[in-house]
Amino acid sequence: MADSHTRDISDLSGQDLPDISSSWDDGTLSLGKCIILPKICATKRYLQELTCETLDAIILQNDPPTIFQRNGSLVRLKRVDTSKLGIEVLDKEMLIGMMARSALFVTEKDDPTFPP
Repeated sequence: MADSHTRDISDLSGQDLPDISSSWDDGTLSLGKCIILPKICATKRYLQELTCETLDAIILQNDPPTIFQRNGSLVRLKRVDTSKLGIEVLDKEMLIGMMARSALFVTEKDDPTFPP
């Protein structure tokens, strides 16, 4: 095991592990290409409103799927070594980073702000 959040899944699936060595970088994020992110106004809003909009933005960015739900937690696959994948539970910092990469959070005056 790589750390306390990572588990070996080779015994759980009973199947060969997929090759994800280059799956995250398929060339679509090369220089010169534009990714349009939704704007979310974070000023004077209820948390449940922000949560719904943020989840929608994360779901839009999760194509192809890299984030999954397992036992009520958000997880991602992580290469443990050359032949094994592990399941890594997303912590608070990982989720905030995902939020920041999925939407542009702004004030009511359209100034940038941090995700809630």
